[in-house]
Amino acid sequence: MGVSQMQAAVLNGPGQVDVQAVPIPECGPDDVLLRIEAVGLCGSDFAIHAGHWRFPRPFVIGHEGYGRIVAIGSAVRDRTIGSLVVVEPNIVCGTCPVCRKGASSLCQHKHSLGVGTDGLCAQFARVPGAFVWPLPETIQLEDAVCIEPLAVALAAIRESGARSGDEVTVFGAGSQGLLLTLGLAALGIAPHVVDPQPQRLQLARDLGARAASVEAPEGSSSDVVFETSGAPDALMAAIATTAPGATVMLIGFSHQPVLVDTVRIVRQRLRVQGSIIYQHPVDFASTVGLVTDGSLHPGRVIKRTFALTDADQALRAAPTLPGKTLIAVTAHGRTG
Repeated sequence: MGVSQMQAAVLNGPGQVDVQAVPIPECGPDDVLLRIEAVGLCGSDFAIHAGHWRFPRPFVIGHEGYGRIVAIGSAVRDRTIGSLVVVEPNIVCGTCPVCRKGASSLCQHKHSLGVGTDGLCAQFARVPGAFVWPLPETIQLEDAVCIEPLAVALAAIRESGARSGDEVTVFGAGSQGLLLTLGLAALGIAPHVVDPQPQRLQLARDLGARAASVEAPEGSSSDVVFETSGAPDALMAAIATTAPGATVMLIGFSHQPVLVDTVRIVRQRLRVQGSIIYQHPVDFASTVGLVTDGSLHPGRVIKRTFALTDADQALRAAPTLPGKTLIAVTAHGRTG
């Protein structure tokens, strides 16, 4: 490529992301090297930036993104230089006992790009060739960058068993809550969304929520509840809104101990289940298909764009703003 250095958003300490020159990664035999076009920010990035999740530093942040292949390792097949691809950032082994059972989200050897290892918020990134998925040239950059978090939401919906006719409540209207709302609406389910920020609630209505409120709905009628915020009081409220035999899906989590009404869980025969990422490759492949065929447009949750040079500012501002934040690196000719 003629150059050996690139610009990258590097986490050097809690609350300290610096855009600095670092070496361009070398492409191993099983890897592809991408020129990154855009990266999305989510709650995991905010927690890492704030120091709530502790990993050896420094490393390049970012795990939601897409780009163009500029180099291919000698062992990689079915990938082409110049192709546009989205990254599946949770790298699983495929051979451990849980992977062989189809539960790769619990892989014993999993590592995630941008979570303690170098990620995607850079001009170039190295990714295993088996974990990039081709995209059409016509795709909107906002849709492309939201494929990975949409896969998380759709996997949670699938595991919940939610179906048309169910009463569904979503706690939290951050990016996951909004993408859940979008995915549920595509199934003919209009959820009730709960969030303390009125601006977020309006976004939820725009994406298909039948109701949106600051307080939890009155009564106990929800067949399925998704809790995305991780707030301890939200979990208590989520359990309180359930109908007998309901399912509570936990996507967000708290770093503090949480009190749970076990009497209600037992007497109402509630199913309380955690949901973490998605299963490789089926969930990601399905999500890519739904976005590329135009069935879903997750980019509707993107509400602002920052340049790569402003990555630290984006990480500080985004947690309190409605909608999702995108960092444009080289997207469609725009440079950050």
